[in-house]
Amino acid sequence: MADRDSADGWRPLLTGEAADQARAAIEQIAGELRTKLALGGMFQPAHFSLLDGYAGIALFFAYLHLTSARKDDRDFAMEVLDRAIDGVSEMVAQPSLYAGFCGVGWVIEHLRDLIPHAHFGGARLLAGELSDELRGKDWDRSFDLLQGVVGIGVYGLERQPEADATEWLAAVVARLARTAERSPAGAAWRVRQDVPYGTYDLGVAHGQAGAIAFLGAAYAAGVVPAQTRKLARWSVSWLLAHKLAAGASSIFPRSFDPLGAAQPSRLAWCSGDLGIAVALLGAARHTGQRAWEGEALALARHSAARREELANTRDACLCHGTAGIAHLFNRLFHATGERVFDEAARFWIARTFTIRRPGEGIAGFPAWGLNPWGEPGWRTEPGFLHGAAGVGLALLAAVSSVEPAWDRVMLLSLPRTRKIRHRNLPQNLLMIH
Repeated sequence: MADRDSADGWRPLLTGEAADQARAAIEQIAGELRTKLALGGMFQPAHFSLLDGYAGIALFFAYLHLTSARKDDRDFAMEVLDRAIDGVSEMVAQPSLYAGFCGVGWVIEHLRDLIPHAHFGGARLLAGELSDELRGKDWDRSFDLLQGVVGIGVYGLERQPEADATEWLAAVVARLARTAERSPAGAAWRVRQDVPYGTYDLGVAHGQAGAIAFLGAAYAAGVVPAQTRKLARWSVSWLLAHKLAAGASSIFPRSFDPLGAAQPSRLAWCSGDLGIAVALLGAARHTGQRAWEGEALALARHSAARREELANTRDACLCHGTAGIAHLFNRLFHATGERVFDEAARFWIARTFTIRRPGEGIAGFPAWGLNPWGEPGWRTEPGFLHGAAGVGLALLAAVSSVEPAWDRVMLLSLPRTRKIRHRNLPQNLLMIH
């Protein structure tokens, strides 16, 4: 049964001892990040990045300021963001959202609205660099959110209503339309276009769901609406045509390989059913497609029941860990008011503290993954997508009445209604060659 009041505004998910535990962890993350950053030299090679560098950490301290109203949190956010801007100027950076200069630009644009009267140097410079890149005749990137044109589109959405953002958005939609592969099932993008029978990733971070979520948001923003909506419809059609057979542990595979067998996917934002559900729900509400919304909610409810995923979630990160899973369910609850998502969010937050490893990583939240030599193990990761700053942001969203608009960079900010508002933007704009 839905609690409609819960869907009308952002409200704290946790109360009592659970909220106290989360707040204590947030403060410990903040304290240890301050100490670690004072030592310097932690982020190589992309030490400035949104992915795991200074830009993402600035985002955490900015939202900590919004909930604490402490001036030192705001000042530290700006200090760390200045480090990110300096880092971009010190090296040749790619125009990707998560590892390149577009991510730093996104954080600047986002915080300009949240922290009034603060000085945000570098915004015009980074915007100029991207415009130059898009005009390059040999510009050619992957299509995805983390590294490619979808990520550039997300930066453009955040920079609106600036004129250059209008150009970028139209260029991204044009690029996606030009590179989509049409088939009777719909439209899709291969991970590698230079491989004739390469795989198709279905997830948000590197695949189809990320493109779908962006197209929905772009349509709501009035970006070449006829083309954008048509492309969204084709891409959703392709996605829904690639479900696994009944009885599989997941509804969708991680990827589709025309020459191989599809395998079930994990529960995560980056890939798999949960991220796909949120992406599809956002696109459905932005475009007014009720059938898509039904598919998205059924997928999300199925994801909420997947407790076998405990064995596959070693760490707490936003990308594929317990705090990230909890945040997606928190978003779903606030978008729908369905109690099943409230319960799932609480379950995964509790799991975040169950797997906490005191004395390791930042505040007991190390990251599990491969080291530079390709060996699996635990590592200290302070940043946004794989590290403690992202865990802190998810916990802040669970104890605060401040809406976590930072998750727009993950294409997670879900409309609460199907009402569509968009500006009419010119359609004869810059094209990517």
